[in-house]
Amino acid sequence: MTITIDLPADVEESVKTQAAKEGLPLEDYVTSLIQEGTQRRDRIDLLAEKSFDEILAPFRHNVEDSGMGDEELDDLFTNARKEASRVRKEKARG
Repeated sequence: MTITIDLPADVEESVKTQAAKEGLPLEDYVTSLIQEGTQRRDRIDLLAEKSFDEILAPFRHNVEDSGMGDEELDDLFTNARKEASRVRKEKARG
């Protein structure tokens, strides 16, 4: 399929720069962006069709199989939140 789109100049320059960084022809790079976007959207749509219980079922199964108790699971999430917060703060500081 061939389509033509008009991009703002700054977006065009950014796309060209990124394509060059990836070592890809512009057409291939834009195609990869569209493929990534549509695949991501498909995954989101698939998840939107599932209940929260269905989405969490594999995680719950893995936790159960691990033998991890409530306190250990709570510690895991607490540490993950702290680490995510630390990373965000570091990025904000530059």
